[in-house]
Order: sequence, then structure tokens, then C-alpha cells
Amino acid sequence: MARRNLELLVVAMLVTGTMGVVLFKYQAYARLREQNHALSQNLEQLDRLLDENQRLRDLAADLHQDPPDLARSQDNDLC
Repeated sequence: MARRNLELLVVAMLVTGTMGVVLFKYQAYARLREQNHALSQNLEQLDRLLDENQRLRDLAADLHQDPPDLARSQDNDLC
């Protein structure tokens, strides 16, 4: 009888330990999924910002290449 109780105790401890490990892993994977999702959103935002930055650089480069000639424009307005 004592041996049977000891075996049941050992089995119960193994099951409890296994469940603890499974729960710990589940929680760790849940945290990793959340972090992965946040990083994916950050990457998407970074891509949008890089595209916007390139667009603004191109716009600035166009303005520096062909600056408007304000003096000539004002002269034309006076005529």
C-alpha cells in the first residue's frame, strides 16, 4: 500500500512538473509572438518612413537643381 502511494506521488509530481514546464514554454512563446508582432509593425513603419524620406530627398534635390529665379519672375510681373 505504501509503495502504491509512493508511486502515485511520484507520478503526480512528474505530471505537475511537466505541466509547469509546458505552461512556462507557452507563456514564453506568447511573449515572443507579441514581440514579433511589435517588431513587424516597427519594420512596416520604418519602411514607410524610409520611402517618405527618399521622396523628400528627391523633392529637395529637384529644388536645388532648378531654384526658382525670383528676380526674373518679379521682372516679368512688372512688365
